[in-house]
Amino acid sequence: MLQKVLQKAVEAQRYIETMDDAQKNRILLEMADAILANSEIILEANKKDMALAYENNLNDVGLDRLSLTPSRIIDMVNVLKRMTTYPNPVGIIQEELETHEGLKVNKVSIPLGVVSIIYELRPSMTSDGAALCFKTGNVCVLKGADDTENSNHAIIKILHEVLEKNNLPKEIITFVFDGSKEGIVKLVKEDSYIDAVLTRGGAIFNRYIELHSVVPVIAFDRGLNHIYIDKEAHHRKALEVSRNSKCLIPNVCNATETLLIHKAIAPALLPKLYKLFKAEGTQLKGCALTQEIIEVEEAKEEDFHIEYLANILNLKIVNSMEEALQHIDKHGSGHSEAIITENMQTAEEFMNRADATCLYHNASTKFSDGDTFGSGPEVGIATNKLHVRGPLRIDALTTYKYKMYGEGTTRLTWSGYFTKFSFLTTLGIGVMLLPTLASWLTIPLAYMASKANFSLVLVILFLIPLLTMAGLYAKFKLAKSHNSLIKWFAKAFYVHSEQLIRLEKRFEKFPKISNYLVSNLKGLKQFISLPSALMKLPKKAVIVFTVMHSIFWVLLGSFIGSILTLLF
Repeated sequence: MLQKVLQKAVEAQRYIETMDDAQKNRILLEMADAILANSEIILEANKKDMALAYENNLNDVGLDRLSLTPSRIIDMVNVLKRMTTYPNPVGIIQEELETHEGLKVNKVSIPLGVVSIIYELRPSMTSDGAALCFKTGNVCVLKGADDTENSNHAIIKILHEVLEKNNLPKEIITFVFDGSKEGIVKLVKEDSYIDAVLTRGGAIFNRYIELHSVVPVIAFDRGLNHIYIDKEAHHRKALEVSRNSKCLIPNVCNATETLLIHKAIAPALLPKLYKLFKAEGTQLKGCALTQEIIEVEEAKEEDFHIEYLANILNLKIVNSMEEALQHIDKHGSGHSEAIITENMQTAEEFMNRADATCLYHNASTKFSDGDTFGSGPEVGIATNKLHVRGPLRIDALTTYKYKMYGEGTTRLTWSGYFTKFSFLTTLGIGVMLLPTLASWLTIPLAYMASKANFSLVLVILFLIPLLTMAGLYAKFKLAKSHNSLIKWFAKAFYVHSEQLIRLEKRFEKFPKISNYLVSNLKGLKQFISLPSALMKLPKKAVIVFTVMHSIFWVLLGSFIGSILTLLF
């Protein structure tokens, strides 16, 4: 059953791939209008989910995330509308280059394909996730928690009606209503149909999916965030940023869970922090040093590992920024970290060294969401280091392909080989050329022979075999241990492939010449096979090749010398 559903989702991909950005934006606006027009239906369905949640004793954080209100419906509508204002992330040429052979290469962004979003108690994620995938040209396979089944049914029905009205398959937005652990495991093992999985839930939920999935997972980890208040911090900034980071919607992943306060500023600042947070109804927990200054509950070691998602805050006094960074390395989740200080050098060092997705100087961690980065609906803050990091931007749901454009272009496989300069390499290259250079001595040899200068002829005749033997020795001793020499050897005796390219272009207006070059000289572009073959041939074969090659040049040199004799 599941595979049939996913197969239809894969087939629906070709419909969304052919849509341009204007079409997608128009349909997104229709979806927004439909959600707004049917808001009462969604709210009634949500009441059923809330009633069941109360019966099942769902905690306060869960109830808040499950609840839909008229204002939250408006937020869902605004997400759909705002998505149309972002530039199309698909079909963007990210890089352009041209090879030596004239092949034009474009790196172009494309959708991931079929993206599954698995989430817990957020029915608004159903429309948000659908909007994100639709804008980026992806088919989405949504799986929400069983606790939100009625709400999700209502939202999906509305979105499907808009798709069908536009003659599009409803499988572009697919929903799988089995939110059990077994159902999740089955889904994340369908790598034949699904290209990527996005998770949106607690740390245990995300980890469970990562452990069972055979599909690449983009996980949104917990937000165990810290603010380090440096000894050179401005008190007012420290107070305002701390309150905003904790108290403005404390049950979200960008809330701060621990304040790390430098010991030099703690006696003056902690009483102010205590008064501020007590007014906000914040439950404070502190280390032993903190308890000596203000009256708070004891913060145990395990408390620093907790993402409270509630109006609870840890306080800890540290001796230095180094100690603060060590605490963050040990307890942090890589989400968001902040420093309050007037010392820019200290701020830069902290931001360079702290391992987190988002780093702030004198600013609230609450900025870690989609709007700050122009990324649309906040599916989550990815703490991964591969593919996606930080708030999920719309371009994060794209990958890329390479498009190559040629005109009968073929590969140059050995152009551009160069070796580092060294005395021995240079000497080796020179010695390797000696057989060919020696053969050219036959030109003066033939000329002088005709003038009966026999003594000089004998000297040259003696030199030629010596130089030839020296060249052979270089080939078998030096070239066998230096592949680069073999490549230089091939270059020394044959036409360079880039020269052929220039010749072809030069004679494009003369078809006969151009065709001759293409048909008879094109094979010279594959010369990497020649030096490679020489390295593998038996020594005797290489000797025969070299001797034949030298004989050719000797004969040619003798011929030229004879012509010179006749002329002069």
